[in-house]
Amino acid sequence: MEVYQADKQFVLGVAGGEIYSLKSGPEAIISVNRPVPTKMWTIPTIIDRNLHKGEEWRVTTEFRQFLCDDRKVYILQFDYHRIKPGYCGGKAEFFLTEEDVNNKIESLRKTSRVSEFTWDPTIPTWKEVQFIKYYRKV
Repeated sequence: MEVYQADKQFVLGVAGGEIYSLKSGPEAIISVNRPVPTKMWTIPTIIDRNLHKGEEWRVTTEFRQFLCDDRKVYILQFDYHRIKPGYCGGKAEFFLTEEDVNNKIESLRKTSRVSEFTWDPTIPTWKEVQFIKYYRKV
């Protein structure tokens, strides 16, 4: 995810990519004002082992919310790294709708830990506001 300034407008761009069932090319949103980060949700790193291929992948997932002019923009970002055999990595980024993000966050809260952060522009940094783990009854 990158923010560029072009004349009197700002461009919020994502690289796209391919991971799991998601596939997209680069995309961008243009706004008059600089996009402001507002919220972020993260889940613990996913360790994906494929014994048949002898591979081990580590995937980190972030959902981010930005305020672009008067609208909310959502970005899903995956950072992935193959640990075995050898090492390689990459990043995939996608724009999502608010409904998709809300549905996915609620779904993840049922099976995983979800950390929620808000942007503090005075520092500037992310501040954790919520760490939720829903336990399933056995």
